[in-house]
Amino acid sequence: GKRQDIAWAVPMVAPLASEILLASNVIINVTVPAAVAAAMGLLTPEEAGKIAQRAGFVSSGIPGSNVNAEAAAKLALEVMRAP
Repeated sequence: GKRQDIAWAVPMVAPLASEILLASNVIINVTVPAAVAAAMGLLTPEEAGKIAQRAGFVSSGIPGSNVNAEAAAKLALEVMRAP
């Protein structure tokens, strides 16, 4: 390439850039469906997070995406149960 002086950094930066670029997909692909399923009473937050992570077409390979989805699902469930 044109910048051999910084070529060494590409392998270290690529995973970080990938994570930033996929962050919005995780929200749409995993977090929102899990929160909606839990809020509708179809699944527990734990089940919703696991299923949403497996079903997320683009972001299913991101480890730990079910953790944030589960947290959002629990919050959605609390909001729905609030008076």
